[in-house]
Amino acid sequence: MAPNKKEEGEFVKALVKISDKLDSTLRCISAALMVGFFVVMLVQVILRNLFPAHTLSWADGACRYLFIWATFLGAPLATKRRSQITISFIVDRFHGKAHKVIEGIMSILTTVILVLLLLWGINGVRVTIPQTADAMNFSAAWIYAAIPVGIALLIFQTVICAVEDLFSQEAPVFEKEDIE
Repeated sequence: MAPNKKEEGEFVKALVKISDKLDSTLRCISAALMVGFFVVMLVQVILRNLFPAHTLSWADGACRYLFIWATFLGAPLATKRRSQITISFIVDRFHGKAHKVIEGIMSILTTVILVLLLLWGINGVRVTIPQTADAMNFSAAWIYAAIPVGIALLIFQTVICAVEDLFSQEAPVFEKEDIE
């Protein structure tokens, strides 16, 4: 038996609630990573200028890795808010059901591409397990793990947005004026 409209609505609300919790968690983690990036870089600049003999050999790598993780954890935040850069001149020409169908097709294509990137990222982690990060004593796989983790979160948020758009009457619709 097919689910009724009420069950679909409750399912979408539950997914959106999970998505909102994930969004809140990712915002905190991304902010902490960026603060860490800023603090490490600030300390390194101060040491480099005031105490050149006592610089941190690992600071540049740590900043680079913190930034990579913040970027991959921040991308799902933009997807949740539907603020990723898009080329929408074709989609904007359609309205009603045609618009919804085209957006659905775009969500499916995006998800397929993200799944391929996820598989590539997982392979990248496997390949880098024996390597160590420059000037740091841990596996480079921890750095490369940002790719599959971030892509998996992107897939989740993309699917949630697509489901929300498809089933919810309250799905957010952003107009050009909202973005500019």
